[in-house]
Amino acid sequence: MALRSRWLTALEVGSILGFSVLWGLAAERLFPIPGPQWALVILMLFPAATAADALSGAVHWFADTWLAEDTPWIGSWVIAPFREHHRDPEAIARHDVWERNGNGCLAALPLVGLALYLPAPETAPARMAVAGLLWLAALLAFTNQIHCWAHQARVPRPVAWLQRWGCILSPRAHALHHRAPHATAYCVTNGWCNAALDRLGLFGRVERAVRRLASPRGATRSARGDLR
Repeated sequence: MALRSRWLTALEVGSILGFSVLWGLAAERLFPIPGPQWALVILMLFPAATAADALSGAVHWFADTWLAEDTPWIGSWVIAPFREHHRDPEAIARHDVWERNGNGCLAALPLVGLALYLPAPETAPARMAVAGLLWLAALLAFTNQIHCWAHQARVPRPVAWLQRWGCILSPRAHALHHRAPHATAYCVTNGWCNAALDRLGLFGRVERAVRRLASPRGATRSARGDLR
């Protein structure tokens, strides 16, 4: 177990360092940015933040609802942390920075790779595309950190300001998810998508549709307490 833990830590550290280096290289491709196009690059933050929030909700719902904690490959690294979070919501704040952010950085690496692969961003639309990918990658990579701040009583002042203005997930918004049966407010980047998704009942509809087609493999208890 100790050997596995060392390898897992090494993977988490490598993911964060690799993501940081590649993200910086991809961002460098945007420069120099003509003055008027700075506004377009910054503007891409808003659709990227909305997309990141929706994706965080989809991943959260999947990990809460399907598969078992001992599922090969993703069980211990993806499924188990989500299930642990409902048993012990404050555990995320006790994880170190590598454990908290390693899997998010690894998951966001393909987006950074795409930003590096795209042709040189020499036009405004090309710069917007690359900027959007980089904003999205950064937000997805560190969504777990944002989630962690929503569980901490004391956070840095700039973080508290962003929470207060709804730029990132706030403790008050996230508290809705921790009310039994934990089946709403799945999105944890900024929570912007939660109201619409909950009103539509989207995740519940998808779950019922999947269950009509096939039962999930590997019975275990979900975060909501029912057998999976």
